[in-house]
Amino acid sequence: MHRLNHRCIEKFLFLTLCFGIQHLANAQDPPPLRTYRKTEITALAGASYPIAGFGGLGVVIGKETTLGGRYGYRQLKGISASVEAGPGGLTSRLGWTSLYRYDAGAEGFSFDAVYMRTWNLKWGVERNRNWLGPGISYRIGYAKISGAALVKTGPGSWRLAPSASVGIVIPLK
Repeated sequence: MHRLNHRCIEKFLFLTLCFGIQHLANAQDPPPLRTYRKTEITALAGASYPIAGFGGLGVVIGKETTLGGRYGYRQLKGISASVEAGPGGLTSRLGWTSLYRYDAGAEGFSFDAVYMRTWNLKWGVERNRNWLGPGISYRIGYAKISGAALVKTGPGSWRLAPSASVGIVIPLK
């Protein structure tokens, strides 16, 4: 009678496990992702410093990928632009956005180049001046929180000014 060596049994079990795990992993591949072009247009409203109350429009142009899963999440990545105006001035943003969209709004970040022109109100920032700088926005649901560190452009002394806003995002398209 031929006896099986302990080493042979270990190799056999190891190979069986390897092929079995590979088979199970292949059997549970997720469905293929769908990617298509997407344009999201939104209305914006809220309060900010130094603009005070504001209203505006925003747009994201990019590609949306259906991530599948139980809740049908979608990820939108692309170029974003927005303009917000109020009694204290105007703010415009141009940047890159990554949003996870779901039935109760979207969640994600936007990294922006921010331009601000102040007028009328004076809340610690010089009026009738242009300001430029980097900014970041965070969306959760239908709320948006934004901030920027801006530098005054043009003649005069060099100044740094913060900008912050909190508002709601209303999808139009």
